[in-house]
Amino acid sequence: MLKRFFAGLTILLLVFVVFLTGFDASAQDIVTGTRTASTGKEAGQIHLKFERRGSKGDNHQMDQNFALAELQGLSHEQVLRGGTVKFSPVREAGTIECEGSFQDGKGSGTFRFRGNQALLRQ
Repeated sequence: MLKRFFAGLTILLLVFVVFLTGFDASAQDIVTGTRTASTGKEAGQIHLKFERRGSKGDNHQMDQNFALAELQGLSHEQVLRGGTVKFSPVREAGTIECEGSFQDGKGSGTFRFRGNQALLRQ
């Protein structure tokens, strides 16, 4: 069951890559944009929304719930107490590096997606 769960997360991250790069994932090594966050409806979850502007002024968005335990570098205390944060969900398809701040369960900032180029070339 865990194997199926992680396979689904990898597929989701690949969709994220394709969505954010405007359906040309191999054309860029790094994708940047803004992100917002809030505590999820269920305890221990964070809802992240990623957004970036395309080269033609178009807007690409994606949002997803993550278990707090999946976000390396982010704790429950940081989400509630507030302050500057750096955290990353890491998957086979790549890493989303998030920076910014949280206060009272809400956050905002920027992100950089670094795709696993070996996986994207397959």
